[in-house]
Amino acid sequence: MNGSSGRQDASQPAVVNETRPATKAELLNFFQQLEKRLVDSGFLRMWRSGPACVRNIRNLFQRAGLTHQEVRTLHGIVSDLSALRERRNESRTWHGTP
Repeated sequence: MNGSSGRQDASQPAVVNETRPATKAELLNFFQQLEKRLVDSGFLRMWRSGPACVRNIRNLFQRAGLTHQEVRTLHGIVSDLSALRERRNESRTWHGTP
């Protein structure tokens, strides 16, 4: 904040989440989960350059400088989306929809 004006100094980033940076092991665990889900969903089969796509996705998240909490949030998002997809598939099978 900038003195008594209540405005944030543009040179100082906003502190939103005060958790430690994610470890390399946490990032690798997230990448493994994400890549498995992308394969299971068929996303990576749509791209001829699967390994290049995986590399681009990893680079994107590595550049972000994620915190421990952000990685946990991403894990939750991927898990939730995967569970939703599985429920939809089960519902289609249950109701006889191909």
